[in-house]
Amino acid sequence: MAKLHWLQARGVEVVPPVPDDDWLLLAAAAGSGQVAAVQFMLQHDDIAENLHAWYKAMTAAVASGSVETAAYLRRAGCGAEVEDAWAAAPSLHDADMLGWLLKGARLDAASGAAALTARWAGRSAAMSAKLMEVVRWLGASADQSADDCALGDVVRAAAAGGELGLTRYLHEELGIELVPSVLGGAARSGCEELVEWLVERINERGKEREADRCYLSAALNGDLAMLRCLQRVGMRWGPKAMLSVVTCQVPSSAVQWIWGGPGAPPFSRQLVEEALRATERAWPEARAQELDAWLSGQLANVV
Repeated sequence: MAKLHWLQARGVEVVPPVPDDDWLLLAAAAGSGQVAAVQFMLQHDDIAENLHAWYKAMTAAVASGSVETAAYLRRAGCGAEVEDAWAAAPSLHDADMLGWLLKGARLDAASGAAALTARWAGRSAAMSAKLMEVVRWLGASADQSADDCALGDVVRAAAAGGELGLTRYLHEELGIELVPSVLGGAARSGCEELVEWLVERINERGKEREADRCYLSAALNGDLAMLRCLQRVGMRWGPKAMLSVVTCQVPSSAVQWIWGGPGAPPFSRQLVEEALRATERAWPEARAQELDAWLSGQLANVV
């Protein structure tokens, strides 16, 4: 603050002449954790009237862990802009900031749980334990009329992060429904135990609908172990997955497994020819030639 006043006293223009850059100053002041610096910047109409600047300032304040600055911005009129601040929480260990977001800013606990889970799931065993603790706390604080969509987002984020313990808690303790779409994220996470647990609890129709998406998710990672897991638990793939792995440039090993591995469905000449055309559009020339040669060899296996 002393430097800002010193510069201003010497005629230095503190606020930049380009309005689009105003948010940088307010965000920097908020991120510094100094309420006085935020107050100084808000004296300038160009900044005070810039809604984008308010949004960036609140995000910076939350990310810095400065409850005092975030609370000041809230009192000064930063209303709806704070709703996205959950995702900016600097750490699950910052109980003061999380508590303020829930109680001081009165943010929705279900939305908070979804945002925090999406950011922190699957990082490490220690973070998984802390995430469970925080979500339990938020779950206990959530309004009974919490939006089902927000609650579903929590489960999807947990599954996508490979968080079996958290997914199980959300379903068994909080009663949040397991929708079939969580399977794709679980397959992408690489957690076989989670996929096995989910498959036992999702209806057959839902599993059939999501099967191709699950195989594509695993194939994009080149995760042969997950591909085998999906086959082992009884999920079956079809022509849609076979074409998708060609057009989405997945590793060759996964392409060959999807087309020719154990349990691969029979395919027609038309499907192979369609796949050959797709490789020309989707792959670099050298790789397309390699894949073309392999696919052409499959013509001998058509039904």
